Amino acid sequence: NVVGYSANDTYADSSSLVGSIFFSDKFTKGGFNANAGLRADIHGGAVGILPRFSISQKISYFHITASWGIYRQYLNRVPLLIEDERLAFPWKLTKPLVSIHSIAGIAYERDGLLLSAEGFNKRYDNSNEIVNGNVINTRVNLYGIDFYAKKIVGSLSMFGSYSFQKVVFPVDNTSHEIKAGGVYGAGDFVFSSNYVYGYGFPALFAGSAKEVQGSADGPVSSLGITPYSRLDCAVTYVRKTGAGRLQTGLSIINVLDTPNVKYTFSADSNDLVALYSQAMNFTPMLFFEFIF
Repeated sequence: NVVGYSANDTYADSSSLVGSIFFSDKFTKGGFNANAGLRADIHGGAVGILPRFSISQKISYFHITASWGIYRQYLNRVPLLIEDERLAFPWKLTKPLVSIHSIAGIAYERDGLLLSAEGFNKRYDNSNEIVNGNVINTRVNLYGIDFYAKKIVGSLSMFGSYSFQKVVFPVDNTSHEIKAGGVYGAGDFVFSSNYVYGYGFPALFAGSAKEVQGSADGPVSSLGITPYSRLDCAVTYVRKTGAGRLQTGLSIINVLDTPNVKYTFSADSNDLVALYSQAMNFTPMLFFEFIF
């Protein structure tokens, strides 16, 4: 397999080809499953060996899983400090971002109830980060855990989740996110709602930029501090006809009109500039769909 990458920004044009070969095998016995694979990437005259494996075991109502693997990413968003301490994240072909993922989880499912927990540890080498106002190439370590619960009772389906993540280098950062929602069917109508609340996530989290908050004096020191939250609701009418299916309804995004803030980065024809934008505010939408 051969994949081509190209990057075009204000400062440089570049392209590259990556050849890869992948082998995999699978073993199954009873409730036990094991998958093992080996990938070799050929890039710039060098060969990268990327082993991966996963196992799972089903015991009664429990399902235990674990996986480990090494991955490479060649096209990354790179933090770039330009004049007046402005910050941009152009796509660039860089020294490969190498990551090692270790994940383990357990789930319980019975009578419409699903409970799961999954822990992870991830290490990223050759990551370009902002530390104390300077761009450095470094190693980033992060770990966390995700909890998830879902329950189905008749025509009602409810879910909730909690995620914890901690970045331990180059700048310590702890983030939390809570989600909850439900879907209820009543005849031809479907009512749904979901809510998300989080804090501690860097506002500039994108691509290979795992953590970009600088020091108190840095150009990005104020980002990723304000919590964000959003409540969405919708009602849908579904009706089957002889020719197909009709779907129409009302969807309201950000019911509480929470002023969430995000930062985006782009390049114009002359310079790389940082643009401030606001997340979607209170937005009602009517929709109509006919499926043949």
